[in-house]
Amino acid sequence: MDYVRKETIRLVSNLTTKELDFNLDQFGNSIGTLLLHCAALEFNYQVETFQNIQNVKKRLALYEYAMPGKMILRRVIGNEIYF
Repeated sequence: MDYVRKETIRLVSNLTTKELDFNLDQFGNSIGTLLLHCAALEFNYQVETFQNIQNVKKRLALYEYAMPGKMILRRVIGNEIYF
C-alpha cells in the first residue's frame, strides 16, 4: 500500500484545483473525488483493523462525500491536492 500511495501522490501532485474538480460527464467522478474515496477506504480499513483511531467521528465527516452512494452528489470540489 505504501508503494501505491507514493506513486499516486507522485502522479497527481501537480494537478490544479480545476483539474481535480473536472468531470468528463454527468456519470463520472472527478479525480479529486476518487482520491478522497481512496483516502476514505484507507481510513475505514485503519478503523476496522486497529480500532484505536482518535477523533473517528470528526475524521469520518471529512470523508462523507467520498463514500459509495454519496460520490454522485459531487460535493468534493474546490480543494487543492493536499486537502
